[in-house]
Amino acid sequence: MQVNLFLVRHGLSIANTQGLVTGDIHDLLSTEGMDDLQKLVTWYKELTLPIEVAYTSQWRRAQQTASELFATQEFNIDARLGEACAGIVANWTLGDFLQLWPDFYNSPHNCYPGGESHIQLNNRVMDWLEWIYANHTGQNVLVVCHSGPIACLVQQALRIPMDRFPALLPDHCSLTIIQYKDRAQVLPVGKLRIFSTTSAPRLASVYRRGYTP
Repeated sequence: MQVNLFLVRHGLSIANTQGLVTGDIHDLLSTEGMDDLQKLVTWYKELTLPIEVAYTSQWRRAQQTASELFATQEFNIDARLGEACAGIVANWTLGDFLQLWPDFYNSPHNCYPGGESHIQLNNRVMDWLEWIYANHTGQNVLVVCHSGPIACLVQQALRIPMDRFPALLPDHCSLTIIQYKDRAQVLPVGKLRIFSTTSAPRLASVYRRGYTP
């Protein structure tokens, strides 16, 4: 049995436009982000993704994106899908943060002051993935969340170690598809089918190659 993840990154948020470290759970979409979503609403509707269950994080920007792009879909909220908790520096600009902690991104084990490390982020995302595989085997799962959790899932599928995090980051509002068929020890083995697209031709090419979700 398999599980298919349809991963959508949230739209451009106020924290993104201000260049903040991460922002916090109350961060909203920016005007530009809302405009971008409206341009993609029709595209996502035309995809007719065969979704059977859907999840989003506790962050407002992800929930806004979910409700705009998938207005008729019911979403479950799971905090394990939230962006990395940056603690007391969440609403600092990235430049100010790196002036005081210039080596922070050299190791995924470094913790944000008062927050978590990227290893801790990955651990909770992998915990969620194991739970999904145990509870939604044979289903298509839609997830609207953040670049950090999506990067963790992509790296796990591609066998990229966390010391290279983030090796790949999805664009805002983009779609990434990972298909899971087997298990490797505890976690299922993932196959990346498409990464960070808002292109109908690119997505169509995946289906032409015989991908059936």
